[in-house]
Amino acid sequence: VLPWRVSNQWEERISQEFVNQAHEENIAGRTPMPFMCFKLEDLKQRGKLQRDFMDFVLVPLWDPFSQLFPELRPCYRNLLKNRAFYQHRWNTGEDPKDDRGARPRRVVYGGPP
Repeated sequence: VLPWRVSNQWEERISQEFVNQAHEENIAGRTPMPFMCFKLEDLKQRGKLQRDFMDFVLVPLWDPFSQLFPELRPCYRNLLKNRAFYQHRWNTGEDPKDDRGARPRRVVYGGPP
């Protein structure tokens, strides 16, 4: 479970992949999965998507795993911290400030809009 700065960069890449996949499926005449249909600049929706993924997949996986292996408990705490950041994004449409008071820089990737 990565620190916010790195987790945020991975989320940006995954979101771009979802947008690209939805675009390609539309071109092919297929209906993309609803969770892939959003605008990349919609931080609120992306925050909700990531928070839900954490709630339904990552937290149920990491909580018991980190109890079984206590040395991984800091990773679980980091996951919960990141979850709070994505909740903030969902609530406000903005990235939270990091420990230094700065917001993460947006990473721009090529591909369909």
